[in-house]
Amino acid sequence: MKKKHLQWICIVGFVWLNTQAVRADGRVLLMVPHEEEMIKVGLDLAERHPSLLISYRLGAQNTAALKGWTGTEWVYVSVENFQSGNFFREGPDEAIIIQSYQPFPEGLIPSESWCDGVYKIHSNELRPVIHLVGQALHFKYDDWKWFEKRYDTPISQLNPTESGIHWYNRRLGDVFKGKRVSGHEDHLLWEIVRASKIMVEVPMGSEEEVQTILISDEEGKLDAPLVIEEELPEEEVNPLELDLPLAEIVSSESEA
Repeated sequence: MKKKHLQWICIVGFVWLNTQAVRADGRVLLMVPHEEEMIKVGLDLAERHPSLLISYRLGAQNTAALKGWTGTEWVYVSVENFQSGNFFREGPDEAIIIQSYQPFPEGLIPSESWCDGVYKIHSNELRPVIHLVGQALHFKYDDWKWFEKRYDTPISQLNPTESGIHWYNRRLGDVFKGKRVSGHEDHLLWEIVRASKIMVEVPMGSEEEVQTILISDEEGKLDAPLVIEEELPEEEVNPLELDLPLAEIVSSESEA
């Protein structure tokens, strides 16, 4: 009887996780708005979980500028190369998009040809972003403690659902310091744009290196350009502060 009961619990647990549609144990692409706080959060999240990191700046008339983090510096990524997936050596398994005040354009949704699952967070507020991405990336207690110290915010607020926290962590006495966020509805900010089709398990204790972004110009191989871009400045002193030229966003499915 106990055995059957245990099996039922496991099945229910699997269904609950599946409804969250969170895999994020493999390569993850994080897309953050070009805002100081969100870029800082993106860099911190990428430090705690091997991730590809792209910052985006949206302009008027369906235009955008993209930058990619190589692990040491920011580099320019053309909209065209992003849409075709030519800006990295190995594509991500999933993408998590953090949406700011402007609606995220359909033309920048990662293509299914190089990214299986795509999810979106409808907020650029620090606490829910860390909470939802932390859940998706399966943060453990040490990760939550790291963010608690980094942002001077108690775990009880950063992680009100106690995701990744076990009973033996509570014995340390500092898990629930501070007032817990009650009545939060962070899950309503999480959107499944395209659910992952493959469930992948990564062995415990395995280490991964941050994926290095590879910039390659494929314009010469295309029959017709899908985007129109301005030339980059000759000297780019600080890629994070310099405003890059905006490129028109054209759907990857549009005919040339």
